[in-house]
Amino acid sequence: MRTVLFICVYNTTRSIMAEALLNHLGGGRFHAFSAGEHAAGTVHPMTFECLAAHGIPTQGLHQQDLGERYRSRRPSDRSHHHRV
Repeated sequence: MRTVLFICVYNTTRSIMAEALLNHLGGGRFHAFSAGEHAAGTVHPMTFECLAAHGIPTQGLHQQDLGERYRSRRPSDRSHHHRV
């Protein structure tokens, strides 16, 4: 299983949606997360509405600061990053 971290500026919409879509459509091959460089505080409500309207689960989705996410990783987990 591959771990994928989607990074966005505020982590309110696009990265949250990417996380949800990859976890849902990835067939168990991926474990996606998302984080923001300057997390804005809350996920935009239409993000959840849009995902739910398309049958994408929203449980467990929440906003996360990139620094918080990165600090929570073990040092060995940080050695294989790929930028897209």
